[in-house]
Amino acid sequence: MGKTFEKINACSAGNFGSNSNKIPQWVKANGGQYSKSVVEGVTHLITTVEAYKKDVEAVRMAKQLQTVKIVSYDWLSDSLLSKTLKPKAEKQYLLENVVKKEKKGKSQVKKGVAKNPKKPKGNGAGKAKGSAKASSRSIKTKPAASNPEYQIYMDKENHTTHSATLYRQQLSRNSREKFQLKMYETKKEPHTYTTYTKYTRTGVSKSELLAPLDSTLDIALSAFKAFFKDKTGLDWEERASTTPLLPKADGEGNALPPHEGWFHYDERVGLLSSILKRDREDAFDASKFK
Repeated sequence: MGKTFEKINACSAGNFGSNSNKIPQWVKANGGQYSKSVVEGVTHLITTVEAYKKDVEAVRMAKQLQTVKIVSYDWLSDSLLSKTLKPKAEKQYLLENVVKKEKKGKSQVKKGVAKNPKKPKGNGAGKAKGSAKASSRSIKTKPAASNPEYQIYMDKENHTTHSATLYRQQLSRNSREKFQLKMYETKKEPHTYTTYTKYTRTGVSKSELLAPLDSTLDIALSAFKAFFKDKTGLDWEERASTTPLLPKADGEGNALPPHEGWFHYDERVGLLSSILKRDREDAFDASKFK
């Protein structure tokens, strides 16, 4: 497990799209604590500009406590990708500063319009040419290197491919749930990493990133191992264990039925992929997660 957030107790509020449910996972996978609401002990509230402006309950509570840093999602993302493996300094990510900067930018735009009310001189062709130049300056495209090709990560010491198929039988004998858990690295150096999972069952298919694109090896590996243990009850290093596990329990300690219990690691698929190395060339479309 990573230790980037070992001194962090985070909470989140607002709509972060598909990343909303991943924030608790990322914080915990990197040594931090996650709280569902803003209470004593919470150090950071990760929220959106919209939620901050609306002064939602979590924001109000954070302001009242006066010990909670209210930061943007970028703080979380940049901290996860930090090469120093430490959280980023909060100043530029504080929502108070972000909103002030936003207002200042709008004010400057209005002043600029007021100072230059005259229409530009010249014929239509000149306008089009000038507009094209301005457009080429303002539009910044991502370099081709920002979308590198990926391959399944393989441990260089034991040559284990980090790809696992997890399944759980449903009530119907002919139906089961399945997770495909994979950790990728870029083919080009310097290597960056990401951890991906795809869930399928009859009529349902969805995928998500457990570690963001361009993650460090430590972050992606921590996310991979944490997810594997959460679903199977086993450490990744103990995946071949034949020792029976106690049934998975609910929050009150009651044993759950098998169709709600632990997922099973399909060792045959994992062993075959490691021997044949066929998963190394597994296609991964990173553009879907940008």
